[in-house]
Amino acid sequence: MGSVLERVLGHKVSAGTVSAICRGLDDLVRRYWSSALTDEWEYLLLDSVVVKNRSAVGAEKRCVLVAMAISDTGRKQILSFKQVESESEVCWCSFLESLYKRGLEGRISS
Repeated sequence: MGSVLERVLGHKVSAGTVSAICRGLDDLVRRYWSSALTDEWEYLLLDSVVVKNRSAVGAEKRCVLVAMAISDTGRKQILSFKQVESESEVCWCSFLESLYKRGLEGRISS
């Protein structure tokens, strides 16, 4: 992370700064995942993307489930995303349940 920030910022950053940035990003993502959703969307698109995760133990492929909404005017928004082990029924049901709990019910108010 430090080397990426160095390229972006043009100077080295301390490990403490990297940790503070990561904590801030974690907080933003938690708030994003818990933010309320409204039924203002005309279309809901669901898909998954396979990404390669590199770690100390090697590379592994992971799925990221994604929900994108489109309004009647064509405005697009990513409603949520979640990294999961696979595209199993259990993973998709859990993902969709989280959207429902945040307020997405599939009703367009007129």
